Amino acid sequence: MALLAVRRAPHIAIVDTAATGHHVNQISLVTRATLEEGLSPVLFVNSDAAERLSGNGNSSLPRTVHVHTLPRQAQRSANGPLQGLAAQLRERQTLEQIYKSQIRKCDCDIIYMINLDPIEKALALRGSPFSETPFMGMIMRTWFHHCDCGVKSPRTFREFLDEASLRRLLGLPTIRKILSIDELLPVYCTRRGCDPENKLTYIPDYAPLASHQSRESARNQLGISASAVVILAYGAMSARKSLDVLLEAAANVPCSELIVLIAGECDDVAREQLRSVTAQNLRTRGRLIEIAGFQDATGEARAFGASDLVWVGYRCFYQMSGVLVQAAQANLPVLSTDAGMIGYYTGKYRLGITADVADLGAVTTALTSLVSGVPKQEASGHGFEAFAREHSQESYLGAMKNAIRTALKGLRE
Repeated sequence: MALLAVRRAPHIAIVDTAATGHHVNQISLVTRATLEEGLSPVLFVNSDAAERLSGNGNSSLPRTVHVHTLPRQAQRSANGPLQGLAAQLRERQTLEQIYKSQIRKCDCDIIYMINLDPIEKALALRGSPFSETPFMGMIMRTWFHHCDCGVKSPRTFREFLDEASLRRLLGLPTIRKILSIDELLPVYCTRRGCDPENKLTYIPDYAPLASHQSRESARNQLGISASAVVILAYGAMSARKSLDVLLEAAANVPCSELIVLIAGECDDVAREQLRSVTAQNLRTRGRLIEIAGFQDATGEARAFGASDLVWVGYRCFYQMSGVLVQAAQANLPVLSTDAGMIGYYTGKYRLGITADVADLGAVTTALTSLVSGVPKQEASGHGFEAFAREHSQESYLGAMKNAIRTALKGLRE
């Protein structure tokens, strides 16, 4: 099939029905990569993402890029594998409807899905929702391979099913590339023979720390003393951020000047944790400071600028974290989970101290060590610069453009 009947820039549809926070930055970066590769991008995103992309912030796009606003999707909780699969099948059906009613009319040569995770299993079962149009996209929540790669994660009955699902996904004839922010996944799949056509590609995760603010200025604005030791919990606060563990550990550390700074939007679970007796006691003593809501570039710079340490001790979470990248950019040591890719990278690049988040004693001991070592951090041999360079915007864009170039081979002829 001759997809390019006339000489023109290839058209690419960039699609995300539920983009928030970090994903909006991804949309902006992917769009930039397509423009630099000479493509003509058309975006299909929800209203929140469209508003941020059309503004004046770091995620804003050139006015020449056309953005289609998709209706807001109702968020349904999925408790258990069967409910999760049902949610994926519904999402696939929604995408099929969007393709028929909107995307197909744009005469796109290829489709890029910002996040394939919400439909990965449905794609394996039902195939592409985009008819015969080639597509590519990113997966971020795959961790069935971690135990075999020496990364701490639980072994479950789902590992076999998850690997079989990815094999089927890689075998879809219209999928050109699957990108992963897990550097171990392509290596594992090559070794296991899961990816005979080399469709799986590693893309380093990138989360911009758009600007920097001096510690003195940031602390003056937040009312934090120069002598305080501040540990930051940043981003979307949910059960996986384990704020309850952080607060209990902070209360147990023998340092009256240790302050927990929480900056970001909280869900119901996080709000409940912040109503605990421990949180109330820390708040009363001036050792808990909360900056509620989504943080723009100014708020983000203030939060990182005021901090000495960053909390990435996430519970039951085994994927990569953009906050880990931002901490490295800000040269701040982390207290991290010892599991998943966060624990893997923290150890590999010496970004801080890892601990079993289920063990409050271990977390308290790790936090105590970090607090006592804050003045010595510059001489401690941390690999902040190497990790930040590996996960820089330049590295991300270079890998993304190469993936797009490879995906388009054969379609431009």
